[in-house]
Amino acid sequence: MKYTNEDINLENGIQKEWIITNGIGGFASSTIIGANTRKYHGLLIAPLTPPARRYLILSKVDESIEIGAPRGALCQADPARLGCMGK
Repeated sequence: MKYTNEDINLENGIQKEWIITNGIGGFASSTIIGANTRKYHGLLIAPLTPPARRYLILSKVDESIEIGAPRGALCQADPARLGCMGK
């Protein structure tokens, strides 16, 4: 599936979701812009006693770039609202 630049904005991006399962009860899911809008969104949701009792192990990974001294966050939306490290 392809997404255009119009799809990669806050309004449209939080309405489109993806999910990847591993076949033994674990999965990863989120929106296409990386905003976890549901309690079961995350990069690693695993059952500690399969097939039930799933736990969120890894919620998300925030990327940043550092060239020399300054560090900048790589955020898609408003840094103040989503807790990114940018200005």
